[in-house]
Amino acid sequence: MALNVVSDNDLINNKKLAFTTFISRNPTPHPPDEDTGIVDSGSSHLYFAPGAPVMNYDATAPTIRVRVANGTPVHSIASGELASVTALPPASRKGHVMAGFPHSLIGLAPFVDAGCRVLFTDTAVIAFDRDGKVILEGWCETTGPKLWRWPLLPQEPPPPDLPQAQLQLGPCAYGTQMEAIDAVRSIIKRLVVHSMPPSAFTVTTSTRSGRPPFDPRRIDLPSIPALVAFYHACLGYPVKDSWLDAVKAGNCDTFDGLTYSNVARYCPDSDETILGHLAQTRQHVRSSKPPPVTRPPFAPLLPPNDNETEIFIEIYPLNKLYSDDTGRFPVRARSGNQYVMIAYHTAGNLILQQAFPTKADKHRVPAFNDIMTRLTARGLSVDLNIRDNEASADSKES
Repeated sequence: MALNVVSDNDLINNKKLAFTTFISRNPTPHPPDEDTGIVDSGSSHLYFAPGAPVMNYDATAPTIRVRVANGTPVHSIASGELASVTALPPASRKGHVMAGFPHSLIGLAPFVDAGCRVLFTDTAVIAFDRDGKVILEGWCETTGPKLWRWPLLPQEPPPPDLPQAQLQLGPCAYGTQMEAIDAVRSIIKRLVVHSMPPSAFTVTTSTRSGRPPFDPRRIDLPSIPALVAFYHACLGYPVKDSWLDAVKAGNCDTFDGLTYSNVARYCPDSDETILGHLAQTRQHVRSSKPPPVTRPPFAPLLPPNDNETEIFIEIYPLNKLYSDDTGRFPVRARSGNQYVMIAYHTAGNLILQQAFPTKADKHRVPAFNDIMTRLTARGLSVDLNIRDNEASADSKES
């Protein structure tokens, strides 16, 4: 993005550019705030407030979601086009109408992508096309947060394109005002981003040091952390270390209320920074040490005793039978049965079942005896029967 921010005094003293205010015969007052948009270098698109005058308003456009500086997500309700700049392509003029936006935001990215140059001064902001022609002219507020604004509706043709007879031309640093306009156009054609000269940096630093403490409420922000988060979003969510180096080098001295200590203390940890600037996995996400393995202590082996003559015998049941009853079925069978006994024989690898009416012993015990009869008929024995804890004492003795 080619962006040059200078002051009126710097333009005249350094003889780089000459910008002067045109005095027409019938000066036009600035339109109301709802018919203007804030020029935002940190915004990548055009975002209109509800009720803002736009062209081709489309309430059926796809909805998008953006996050403002304090992290709150806001959804769009329609799409529209900027009507004040007809020189831009239609795609560059298209924006979104955002619900809850108190002001319209005019991002500079569509202008720069179309090959335009944007010039900021102490009193105005001007957009030039590739040939140096003025396509949009705005102003800087004299009260309040002193933001730069552009109109949303088409305005009268800019004075540089009017005949000299319709202007009250006066002397300026480059002679007449028309000569100053020609100088601006010739320089805009080869405009590049320059760093601020040391003399201007010295003046800026000394001037800022004598200012009173900054109050973020002057620009509708509740606190210093919100101010730092706002600047962080405007600068494209830089990495904290890079931002601190830039602040220390004096590259952010024109940002009101932004100091090295504020950035070091309140720089937000945003997802955009991780996605856009970090190429490696975050550190300390999880431990890199293997988990400790707890092993049971080994009992020392006793030395063999050749004089022992004792023999220890332990019996393990081989033929086990596991049995359990299902829950009550919701519908009683025509035979009167409503429960099923399931049995598993380990040696024979058999699963047997027997239905019975109720869980009373007079019905449960005969069901178990039927399963045992079927096992005996196949030559299988049961050394150990394992039942659930609901079995009664009489059924266990069976």
